[in-house]
Parts: sequence; structure tokens; C-alpha cells
Amino acid sequence: MRTSRILKILETILSFLFITLILCFPFYLIATIMRVSDLEHSNDIVQFVNFTFPTSANFAIISFVYFSHLALFTLNIYLIFLLRNVIKTFKTASFFDLKIIKNFKIIGVLSLVTFFIYEVITTFEIGTLTLASNGYFNLSKSPVNGLIFGLFFLILSKIFEIGRTQKEENIKLKQENELTI
Repeated sequence: MRTSRILKILETILSFLFITLILCFPFYLIATIMRVSDLEHSNDIVQFVNFTFPTSANFAIISFVYFSHLALFTLNIYLIFLLRNVIKTFKTASFFDLKIIKNFKIIGVLSLVTFFIYEVITTFEIGTLTLASNGYFNLSKSPVNGLIFGLFFLILSKIFEIGRTQKEENIKLKQENELTI
């Protein structure tokens, strides 16, 4: 299969996923707000390490957890958006573009950030409730997906940066060779 065809398929998949997540975002936001507004009257129990306490008594902490999950969902949408932009740039055969290097760095850093945020907030278990935002689209749900994904993109950005530098050096050498001829 040709590379351009693979890139087209990947771009289509990422675009579909991006649009789907954007359409889901308002519902996710409303569900989060409704769940937080119901916390004061909730009988759920929160377990943190070895301590157990009711959600109504710790409204601020539990609200922070819910909104942190919403932030993770939003960051994952942004990660897909950046990856989609990288694929679009690849389609133009501009592989060492500065925009690609920048996007790879951002994807790597944000993947690591979402991984660490997720690990911190999952220390909370909400009694009978499974947080909707533990969800289906959290790319950093496991160490393999979040930590490795983030580190991979940071390394990839460095490799592309080195490639860009070498390409620029090759262009300079070619110009110097043409001048000597």
C-alpha cells in the first residue's frame, strides 16, 4: 500500500475520532456539571488510600477530581487534533517541517502530563460510581499508553529535529559545491 494512501486512511480515522469527541464534549461537560451539583446530596463514599469519607463532606476534593477528568478528556481531544495536523503536513511530503517537530514535542509533553494527572486522580475511588471520564478516549489510561506514548513522541521530535538540521546542512553543502563548480 502506498504511503500517501496510508496517510489518507490515518487522517480519515483521526478526523472521525476528533469530530466524534468534539460532538461528545458538550454532553461530557453537562454530565460533569450535573454530577458535581449532585454531590452534596450524594450517598457515595470516597476511598483515598486507607481512608473512607462521604462525598458530601468533601465537595471541593471530589469536584476537583471530576473536573480533572474533564480536563484530561479535553487534553486528549487536543492531542488527537495535533496528531491529525502532523498527518496533514506529512501528506505534503514536508517531513522535517518545524511545525511537525513542535507538534511532536507538544504531543509528548501533554501525553506525559495527562499520564501523571491521571495517575494522581485515580487514587480516588468513588464508591458506587465509576467516573465516566475514566472513559473510553483517555489515551493515558495505562502506563504503556501514556508514559511510553509521551516519551516516544519526545524522542521522535528530537529525531526529526536532528533530521531537519542535517537536511539544512546538506543544502548548504550542495550550494557550496555548486559555487565551487
